Amino acid sequence: METTINNIDHENLIRITQTDADPVEVQSFIDSFLLSPQFQRLQVFSNQAIRILDTSTMKYLYISESNYDLTGYSPQEIGVGGLKIAYKIMHLVDTVRLFKATLKVKSLLKKLTPEEKMRARFSFDARFTCKDGTRKKVLQNCHILKLNQSGDPLILLFASTDISDYKSDTRMNYSLSVYEPGVGFNTILKDSFTEEECPLSTRELEVLSQTASGYSTKEIADKLTLSLETVKTHRRNMLQKVRAKNTVEMVRMAIANNWI
Repeated sequence: METTINNIDHENLIRITQTDADPVEVQSFIDSFLLSPQFQRLQVFSNQAIRILDTSTMKYLYISESNYDLTGYSPQEIGVGGLKIAYKIMHLVDTVRLFKATLKVKSLLKKLTPEEKMRARFSFDARFTCKDGTRKKVLQNCHILKLNQSGDPLILLFASTDISDYKSDTRMNYSLSVYEPGVGFNTILKDSFTEEECPLSTRELEVLSQTASGYSTKEIADKLTLSLETVKTHRRNMLQKVRAKNTVEMVRMAIANNWI
């Protein structure tokens, strides 16, 4: 089944995270936090890119300069683009996965006390495409800095770290943990998503790869030393196997699942 996401899906992902708040209260909090020893300690000797998000407006309140090193996008570009930049550069499949994981995390957070929520950490890794086209695997740790009057997360801090040198597979891991003083983080949710196994044969993948590169049926037949009818037969069989409506949809599905 094809995994797709559009602007409506992005808006839904934003919606399930969004909360209500007084703008004056939010600004007062962030002004104090940026000057606090807690924030200063967080940045010292850290290779993390920091972003602080106001979930009532879904706009960033702070973006560290290190985000440029991580993604190639300047803090100004990220600030203007907001979450749309994040979803634009995140791998399509991982965006869909994040939506599903966020629903589970929000459900569990509702069961925690306000004190436990403030000690909670939502972690996940995802694939991102940088501005220069390079791809990275990034670990995202999300911490709650402030709750709104309803007890929902209002201000979130995201600490992002490039883990490409340590983890380059297509699996997406995620977890929700609560810090217990004197003990450490107690994991209350831990799960992962894996890619769907490719149902296509090696020869079919060769035909699909050539199709994705823009070659015509005749050109593919010549390159793979096949007859025109054989190439057409492979395409018909592939459409049936992946349940795609047309070749364009099949190519998109293959790219999203890293089949080609």
